[in-house]
Amino acid sequence: MFKTVWLCKTCAFQGDAFGTEKAPIVDPNVHVAANGIQYRWIFLAKSHAKKKSMEGASYGCLFCVGEGKATSLFGSVEVLMNHIIVDHANGIRKDIMENNKCILGRVASISEEFDINIPTVDVL
Repeated sequence: MFKTVWLCKTCAFQGDAFGTEKAPIVDPNVHVAANGIQYRWIFLAKSHAKKKSMEGASYGCLFCVGEGKATSLFGSVEVLMNHIIVDHANGIRKDIMENNKCILGRVASISEEFDINIPTVDVL
């Protein structure tokens, strides 16, 4: 197993990649936000706003964009996850969930295929 860095083609956003030199994969680990949302790094890669330097990152909401709404930029992962739990935990269209590999309404097993898992709000 080797470790390298995945680099965005258009900005300074980056993250760890694993696997082999012939078959690298982005960080497959499941991370858990303070509000209980589980996510994989690829969700952040898809959500990131173009950044000019290595300092910090901003994220847009893929669910707002999927609904055709303008999205704010959120200055941290926790702020993005708080927005998602407040504004989207009570319902996301099926096509938007599928496009974002989202499991909604229950705590998913880490062995399941998802980029983001939003549990029911009353579980939090």
